[in-house]
Amino acid sequence: MLMSAFWLTWTVAHAQSGSPDPELLPQPEVVQPAAPEAPIVREGTPQPRRGTPAPDAPSRRPWVELAPQWPAVPGIASLPDERIGPAGPAAPLAGTLIVNSTADTSLVDSVLTLREALLVANGTLTGPFTAAEQGQMSGCLFTLTGGFYYITGGCGAGIQDNIFFAPALGFRPVITLNSPLPVINDSAPTNILGAFLFNNVQPVINAQNIGADQDGLVVASDDNGIFSISVINAPRHGIVLNGNQNIVSTWTMARNNGGSGIYVAGLTNTVSNSYIGVFSNTVTNGFDCAGNNWDGIYLASTARATTIRKNRIGCNGWAGILIDNSSDNRIGGSSYITDGNGIHLNSAEGIYIRGSNARRNLIQANHIGSNSTGLRIQAGRQNTVTVGSLPDDYNAMSYSIGDGVRFENGAQNNLLAQAHVSSNGRHGVNLIGANTQFNVISRTRIFNNLRDGIRQDNNAAGNIWLEMSIYDNGGLGIDIAAPDDTSNTPHPPSNFFITSVNQNTGLVQGKANGTAFLVITTVDLYRIALDPSGFGEGYQFVGSDTTDANGNWSITDPNPSASRGCYTAVVRGLAFLVPYATEFTRSNCSAFAPIVRRP
Repeated sequence: MLMSAFWLTWTVAHAQSGSPDPELLPQPEVVQPAAPEAPIVREGTPQPRRGTPAPDAPSRRPWVELAPQWPAVPGIASLPDERIGPAGPAAPLAGTLIVNSTADTSLVDSVLTLREALLVANGTLTGPFTAAEQGQMSGCLFTLTGGFYYITGGCGAGIQDNIFFAPALGFRPVITLNSPLPVINDSAPTNILGAFLFNNVQPVINAQNIGADQDGLVVASDDNGIFSISVINAPRHGIVLNGNQNIVSTWTMARNNGGSGIYVAGLTNTVSNSYIGVFSNTVTNGFDCAGNNWDGIYLASTARATTIRKNRIGCNGWAGILIDNSSDNRIGGSSYITDGNGIHLNSAEGIYIRGSNARRNLIQANHIGSNSTGLRIQAGRQNTVTVGSLPDDYNAMSYSIGDGVRFENGAQNNLLAQAHVSSNGRHGVNLIGANTQFNVISRTRIFNNLRDGIRQDNNAAGNIWLEMSIYDNGGLGIDIAAPDDTSNTPHPPSNFFITSVNQNTGLVQGKANGTAFLVITTVDLYRIALDPSGFGEGYQFVGSDTTDANGNWSITDPNPSASRGCYTAVVRGLAFLVPYATEFTRSNCSAFAPIVRRP
């Protein structure tokens, strides 16, 4: 209890406080394939079969799209002198592999396929290659034996490799897989780059034929990059990040997959500027629904410190983002324009934080709209949902079928600050279930929700709300000890009175419980808004004061003419280290004084 009280005190105090671009080298020259000879089938080669991408459905809502964030890609500069051998010049800093076929084969022929490029990058495939294939791999060192080329260095195992796609393939060429792609597992980075600089090729990896319970593209090693690639129709997850410090970015799409769009199990991975469950339609210049069957992005319990920023995530069968007992992740960032995610039209939650080990996650500057529930925290602890650098960089939870924000079943010590929670089909904020306690809601606008602004059921307790703006909700502004979902019986604090209002000076005085040892009573004064309960809601915070030992308090309204002398209040504090906050009090104005139960 002492630790919880300490955390709550810190949270309330916190709630009240208010690189040069990398040098980009020219795009590698693309060698056109020569006329094919009779191919040699490499061991384990799948037989090519073609499929078609899944159809898309219309979506909605405009979204700000940023310019692409290109990665720094090493070029063909020589290695340091100590690596120059007697046989000739040094190997390059990185291998450059140009995929110039949509086939899913590993044959000794005239083209380099994506499967072959990944095998080369892993160091699994070193030959034999034809002259045409060899021409698609710059930076690699070869030896010529029996009329075929074999890699001896410069690319492959232990060396960074960058996989590009030939412009001749077109804008969105479809690579239909016949078996799972090789897992990316080299000790050095592998970057798969679709659109890059002026080479606007955005390949589509269609994984519908790879077999049950298989993933589209799996990254097991560290420091790899996936850019401008679509992975669709995988029987399970689209993209899997089991390694650490990997990046998925720049128009990458994960859609129509049988599991999650992107499954993250490693550390410090980043997903940015991508489309998860939606299709960027260049014909209509809009976005179409193409949801994944499960979550858009799933963070497993082993994932930590993941960054998810500036993505459009929608139309998925479960949550847009599920943080499953995972900690220290960042969703969004300091600016909505450069960091905020648009999370819409998911069948379950926009963001779902689940499990008692889901801790210290930061949710910042996102737009979460038209989901079943906006933000749900189930048993998660010490998570922060807050504004970015500027007041307009807030989290918006709106137009949900159910609650805008839900804390439940042991959610503790979470902070919801400076958010907008509006136009939801049930409550703005709903706190439910045993041990849902010590959560703080601060400086948040909660308005135009169908039922209560804030609802706390009979089992939840010990939660705090302060400096709010609550108005135009269909139920009570604040409803505590609610026995069911629809009742609206006011429970105002009994020992609270406004004794005098000076409309000239703005001085408002009154009485409440006194402050004493282990008992702290604070009064938050609000300007009142009409409400069907007859009490009114607190649409604008005026100020706070802590009572003296006799329960006296006084607050000066800086703009008394805006209040017309009518006020309501919330009484909050600590009673023997147990925090509490009340519903809105009776107003001092007779027009709002009666207790009126909604019909």
